[in-house]
Amino acid sequence: MSVAVPILAARPARPTDRRSSFKQVAELLAPRRVLLLLIVGLVVASATLELAPPLILRNIVDDHLLVGQMEGLVALAVVYLLASATTEATRALAGYLTGVAAQGTLHDLRVRLFSHLQSLPIRWFDRRRSGRRLRTAPRTLRRFRRCSRPVSPAW
Repeated sequence: MSVAVPILAARPARPTDRRSSFKQVAELLAPRRVLLLLIVGLVVASATLELAPPLILRNIVDDHLLVGQMEGLVALAVVYLLASATTEATRALAGYLTGVAAQGTLHDLRVRLFSHLQSLPIRWFDRRRSGRRLRTAPRTLRRFRRCSRPVSPAW
């Protein structure tokens, strides 16, 4: 009885460039460095602005409602609403820009993949079944897409 042994030649060859995955991801994200820094700044600003509404509310309750002082109450209420609106606006803008950065990176990755496939010699395609090529390329893109989904923070 014979045992089926996988053929080693059928495995895809390791790339000659032995860069780490981190360097490859950094290279993909490099064109969007300014956008990513803006996103980080917006997230930090949103987190900082999120501290303002509770402090304003404390001031409204302690300094105005409990002592019965009504002057300045409307101004504090407007400041409270503006702080809440600004927090939500920065959060929404950060989420939108994260999506823009992710879609642009995925586009670059697809272009790189398909240009690599087009640069391969015809002999490479003749030696491999088309189903195998079609099965592996989208799977790789799905894995990358799964890893690059924006994580919604618990704000």
